[in-house]
Formats: sequence, C-alpha cells, structure tokens
Amino acid sequence: LLLNIYTKVRTSDALLNARLVGLYFSAHWCGPCRSFTPMLAEMYEHLNAVYPTHGLEIVFVSGDRDEHSFRSYYQTMPWRAIPFDQLHFVKQALNMTYGVRGIPSFVVLDAVSGQVVVPASQSRQEVVTSCRGGEQSIEALLESWLHRAPASTQELLSMLELSTQEVANKTEPTDPDD
Repeated sequence: LLLNIYTKVRTSDALLNARLVGLYFSAHWCGPCRSFTPMLAEMYEHLNAVYPTHGLEIVFVSGDRDEHSFRSYYQTMPWRAIPFDQLHFVKQALNMTYGVRGIPSFVVLDAVSGQVVVPASQSRQEVVTSCRGGEQSIEALLESWLHRAPASTQELLSMLELSTQEVANKTEPTDPDD
C-alpha cells in the first residue's frame, strides 16, 4: 500500500494497528466523491489528533482512469491507497466482494475477521452525520463502529487486554513498606 504518494510499504505494515479497515472507493472525476472526501478526511484527521492509535485505517481504492488523476486526487487524502499500477489486479474483486456498484462508496471491515462491520449503504451517511455533529459525534461514531465488530473479535481482544493487564500487574515493582 501507499503511505503517501511517494512511499510504498507492505500491507501488513500499513495496517499494523488497525482494528477497522475502511475501503474508500472514489475518483477525482466524481462530484459526489469530491464532496465526501473532505468530510471523511476531517473525521480521520480528528481521530488521529485525539487518538493517535484509534484503530481505523482507510485505504483508497481509486476509480481514476489515469495515474496523473490518481496522484493528484490521492495527494488530498491523509490515508493509505492501493498503488495505481496494482488496482487492475484487485479493484474488480473488491467491488464484487463488497457489493460496490457506484462511487463514492465506503465499506468498514473488522481487521481481525475481515467481516463487514458497516456496509456501504450505511457508512457514508453515518460519516456525514457525525461530521455535521462535531468532534464528539465523530468520536461516538468510531466507538459505535468498534462495538459492531463480530463478537468473536471482541472476545479475543478482551482476552488479550486482560492478559496484558495481568502481565503488567505482575511486573510492577512492589513497595516493601506496603
């Protein structure tokens, strides 16, 4: 994936801390896309500022017809992207898998299971509503999405959290005067 217009990294590295992965299907020539992209960027940048490890990573899946248009549009985005030269290998499969019939389209996936957490039919309106509602609304939306992850993912993450707390408690120095 691209971290920015100049830097490619392995997908596993780019999505290392992701709890949720948003696939953003868009193109520079699409008017509704150019309206939605700034709202999605506002949400993403706010979450990065407030919660640097918030767990939502977005991947741009371009519908642009040429690399110049892709680069120009992608430079306006703060998230990851599938490189233009690799899109023809994956875009059609992603469109079919997630039922993308038009753009802009935004699908939110659970990073552990790959299951759809928020389908395209809901996510765009939820982003627009939360951005209009302000910062607290954006934060509440992320919490809502995290709670929609499959029960198996939530259970696994709870067990991991408990085990790290137990390890932390065992390694804390004890005060002999207690």
